[in-house]
Amino acid sequence: MILTMLLPPAAYIVMNQLYEQGVAPSAKTWLYDGAGIADYPDFWQNVKEAGKYMLEFGLYHPQMKPPSWGWRWRGPISSAPGTSRTGSSSRRRIRCC
Repeated sequence: MILTMLLPPAAYIVMNQLYEQGVAPSAKTWLYDGAGIADYPDFWQNVKEAGKYMLEFGLYHPQMKPPSWGWRWRGPISSAPGTSRTGSSSRRRIRCC
């Protein structure tokens, strides 16, 4: 996994270089962006194919309601063994809605 925490234009340059060299994203190497650059309006215009299959830190507002599929996903996660309703446990942490 390659982790980036860059803002544009540096992030776009790194992503395109990784893609052009066949490093990431690929079947063996994930590309994770921790800066939330996919929310930028010019993201797809600048990265094109290099942005496909990228893992992204999604920004949200705590008062924003999840979509209907989010509520369905929350049930199995929040009731998993070793997980409290808030998503914390001694074994693992899961952030849920």
